[in-house]
Amino acid sequence: MNKKRLINLNYLNILEIAGEGAMELLQGQLTCDMDKVSPKNPILGAICNLKGRVVSSFIVISPHEQNTNKFWLIGPELMMKKTQEVLKKYSPFYQVDISILADKDIYGADNEALKKFFPEFSLKDNQHSGLILGYLDKSFKLIIINQGDNIYDSGDVTSDLSDWYLDDFLNKDVEITEDLSEKLTPHEINYDVSERVDFEKGCYTGQEIVARMHYRAKSLPRLYLAEGSNDLAEANMSIEDRTGKRIGSVVKVLNHQKGHYALISIKADKIEGDYKTSDGRTLLTIKR
Repeated sequence: MNKKRLINLNYLNILEIAGEGAMELLQGQLTCDMDKVSPKNPILGAICNLKGRVVSSFIVISPHEQNTNKFWLIGPELMMKKTQEVLKKYSPFYQVDISILADKDIYGADNEALKKFFPEFSLKDNQHSGLILGYLDKSFKLIIINQGDNIYDSGDVTSDLSDWYLDDFLNKDVEITEDLSEKLTPHEINYDVSERVDFEKGCYTGQEIVARMHYRAKSLPRLYLAEGSNDLAEANMSIEDRTGKRIGSVVKVLNHQKGHYALISIKADKIEGDYKTSDGRTLLTIKR
């Protein structure tokens, strides 16, 4: 991607939960601790089903210092609609409004783009125009502005998401999409490591199963970044060791100009370094 360009993240959307019962509702359903959320401290979270499988994942932010009864969940648009459906099942017990926002634009920007479009931005004091969110060790920040704000020309924006996705892969950050919804446990995709799951908070849907796995399982599945020997055609393929035994699965794939990458989930005691996909077509080498 050319430097000093914004990445159009139009696949993302914002689910707003507002009202006196917003904090209580979210604290009872999300895997993260809502007490840690503030306008200057976005955190990562998720929703699980009763079986402890991840339904959706998102960034959680309290967008306004003055309004502590309003929260935004930011994630893939289709998954935010699914999250809305889940939360609305519980909304009659709380005084909240749950809606998809349609008046925001969302972009990604690396440090060069930030300097160009947000020269006043400082990570130290978080003073800026618009809302700029940093999380994990990602090179790209997420930017939310009102639609119609003229901070760029059309040539300053790219729709190429490859660098944004590569940043996710390098940080082993799995964003739940339709094909992954309700299929994976938090531990399979390192949600305990990235602190999307907080084991110090109270109950949430699926918490008992997730906690039992965390504290009692002898060998948990872990997420690893691997590089493929050729194009990786699809996720959900099985991974086999040298003897042909299934020991894990491909969670996500990315064919980037810098290489062919996969996020794979296998048990930590099965680590060897090299694996192959079940179709025998691709050799996978663990990178980190």
